[in-house]
Amino acid sequence: MKNQEIEPNRKYSLNEAMRFTPIKSFQTIRRYVDMGLLKADRENHGYAILGTDLITFLAKLEAGDFKT
Repeated sequence: MKNQEIEPNRKYSLNEAMRFTPIKSFQTIRRYVDMGLLKADRENHGYAILGTDLITFLAKLEAGDFKT
């Protein structure tokens, strides 16, 4: 995982965010958003995830707080 490459103030699409995670399925990462485990804002063409929220999500994922 590449936390050091995530810019905290940048917004990432779900596809961009997925590249930083071990998650291989768009549907799975979308499910995390729908369940409220990955904070994302609804925008014109999908979701936007703030870098700090992505870093927090990755830390919880690595700690085993929820499954991939």
